[in-house]
Amino acid sequence: MSLAQSNDLPATEPVYVQGGIKRTLLQEVPLSDEFMLNVSIIEVPAGTHASPHTHPGIETGYVLDGEFDLAVEGRPDQRVKVGGSYAVPVDAVHFAKVRGDKTLKVLCFFAVNKSEPLATVDEKSA
Repeated sequence: MSLAQSNDLPATEPVYVQGGIKRTLLQEVPLSDEFMLNVSIIEVPAGTHASPHTHPGIETGYVLDGEFDLAVEGRPDQRVKVGGSYAVPVDAVHFAKVRGDKTLKVLCFFAVNKSEPLATVDEKSA
């Protein structure tokens, strides 16, 4: 099976996903009939955090600015700073707690099932 080529479209306008958190889609790349790669910039304001949520696939990211504690259910929190990277397993409940006075800016890669929403808030933890 060969991978489909992504289009070279410019980034989309940012989408505010909750509170002041915004996601700017850079590209979507089909990986198969069932899966896609979503490449986005996620920005989370200083002093805030995302609601606990899951993704129908793997999330990995690289911190461009700011720092945060990554809370993944069943694991100790992981401090991630500029230049650091992380990975979140499929369907793991997780969230980012921004530290310091800078907005967190992360280049995120989501390899997900394209028939499901990119993120789902975990109502038990919210």
